[in-house]
Amino acid sequence: MLDKKTNLEFHANAKPINQFKTVVIAVVDGKVLTRVGDGASVENFLMGNKQCDQLGSHLRERMTLGQWRGQNCEVWDLESEAKVLQGFELVELRGLLISLSDTAFSLVSRAVQLIEWHRTHQFCSRCAAPLSQRISEHAMHCADCNADYYPRISPCIIVIVTHQDKCLLARQAKWPEGRYSAIAGFIEAGESAEQAVYREVYEEVGIEVKDISYFGSQSWPFPGQLMLGFRAEAKSTDINVDGVEISEARWWNYQELPEFVPPPTIMSGRLIRSFIDEMSGEVSQQ
Repeated sequence: MLDKKTNLEFHANAKPINQFKTVVIAVVDGKVLTRVGDGASVENFLMGNKQCDQLGSHLRERMTLGQWRGQNCEVWDLESEAKVLQGFELVELRGLLISLSDTAFSLVSRAVQLIEWHRTHQFCSRCAAPLSQRISEHAMHCADCNADYYPRISPCIIVIVTHQDKCLLARQAKWPEGRYSAIAGFIEAGESAEQAVYREVYEEVGIEVKDISYFGSQSWPFPGQLMLGFRAEAKSTDINVDGVEISEARWWNYQELPEFVPPPTIMSGRLIRSFIDEMSGEVSQQ
C-alpha cells in the first residue's frame, strides 16, 4: 500500500512556517529541473541556497507547497531559458514514477500541478476579470465577483477484476501490443466511486461486478487526477470489449501474467501485485 511516512514527511500548506529553512523545486515548461548526474532521489530535486542563487534571475512565479521534513518547500516556475543552464537538466514527471518513493513523487507532482493550475487560471470564468492569488490558501480570487478557484482534481477509479485464480487485464487501443493494465475511468457527476467501478467495467468489457472493495489512492498528475483503486469480483467471465477505448481484454492466471504490466510503484501495478500475493498465499496454505 502507500508509504506510511507520508504524513510525517510532507505537510501540504499554502503558508510558510519557518522562514530560515526553505528548499525549492524548480519547474521549467512543465518539467522538473534537477542537478546533472545526481540521480533520482527527492533530495536531488530540492534546490538549496546555492542553486537558488543561480536560478533566481529566471524566476517567473513562486508558491509555497508546504513543509518537507520540517522545512518550507516552494515551487519556482522558471523561464524557458533556465533549461540551458550548465549543471542542470530537465526530467519528465512521468519518468519519476518508478524511481521516487510515494511521498517524494507526491511532492514533485504537487509542484508541477500547482504551477500548471496557476498558469491556466489567470482570468475569472464568470466575469473575465483578472485573478489574484490568495495568501492564506491555494486559491485564485476574483475581486470583481468574489469567485474563488481552487486547483482542479479529477477523481478516477481503477479496478482489478478477479474470478477465482484469474484477473482481468485490458489493453487500450493506443497502447503497443503486449501491454495490459487494470480497467480505469473518470467518475461522472453525481456518481459514487463504486458506481463508477460498476459502470466502467460494464461499458468497457461487458462484465458485471460484485463485492467492490476500496484498496487505496494515488495522485496521478497527468495532468490532475486522483486515482482511487478498487478490487471487484466478476459475476461472469464473458468478455465483450467496447472496441473504442479497449481493443483487447483477457483473463490471466496469476502465475501467467503478460510480459508488460504496470510496475508496483503505480496504483494499477499495486492492484495486480495484491492479487498475486493473495493467490500465492492461498496456494502456500493448501
